Amino acid sequence: MLSYFADDVALKLDSCHVFYTPNVGIRGVSSYEHSFDFLFQRSANHPTRFCQAPNRFDKDAVKDIMFGWDDTKKDPKRRDSRLIVIGDDRQTPLQRGALTAFRNYGVTVIPYSKLEERAPVELAA
Repeated sequence: MLSYFADDVALKLDSCHVFYTPNVGIRGVSSYEHSFDFLFQRSANHPTRFCQAPNRFDKDAVKDIMFGWDDTKKDPKRRDSRLIVIGDDRQTPLQRGALTAFRNYGVTVIPYSKLEERAPVELAA
């Protein structure tokens, strides 16, 4: 059976008592609908945070995620929203090129190995 990295991320978020909405579909300005693995609600401390946890952390993932994010973020209602990508570094390090590309676009990347430490601060309300 195929395992989805987002399922493992959800289990880790649950164990950290971080609340989220899973599998959120958002229509972008192009009229295409984009799926995000998690949505973290806006709070007094944080803007709305959309999150992807791709099975692959490579150039193709960057292109897919960034098209969806760019299309989604252009809606004035989501202007202050942020994108977070959780990368699977359990067996291999995150690809440097993908990491650099996300960071160049202002996307926060959280390696899975740091999720337990960073989730309560960056993802909790």
